[in-house]
Amino acid sequence: MQLTDTITEIVGDNLENEQHFLVDVLISAGGGPKKIQILIDGDEGIDIDTCASLSRTVAGILEEKDLVDIQYTLEVSSPGVDYPLKSERQFQKNIGRWLKLELPEGPVVGKLKDVTEGDIVLEVESGKGKNKTFSDQQFELNSIQTAKVEIRF
Repeated sequence: MQLTDTITEIVGDNLENEQHFLVDVLISAGGGPKKIQILIDGDEGIDIDTCASLSRTVAGILEEKDLVDIQYTLEVSSPGVDYPLKSERQFQKNIGRWLKLELPEGPVVGKLKDVTEGDIVLEVESGKGKNKTFSDQQFELNSIQTAKVEIRF
């Protein structure tokens, strides 16, 4: 089993409640120590205490089982608004927000209206001024290359 899979399993077994979920596990080995980054989120957001608690738990298990044989740093955090949405649960959390999707046929920007099993619905605007129209468009999650929340003021 790869280290990423092992950490994914450890995180899944040790999240404090069912409102929290794993977004991603990233492992990089640059010029210094190996960096293990665990990104978690929650249906109602995530706080620093949850991140700190999970970090202590995961670090303890990694040390106890001697799963990382070289020096490493461990970081547990939320993914941040600029991190791509990956799971259906993340899309669900962002209903009502503007998203930019990168699709094989090009980018699409719209307001996320609904998430169903394997699909999302965006309200996409087209035209300008008085000719502006809105239409609902459905996209399969597995056809989306990347999806990011767009901040609008």
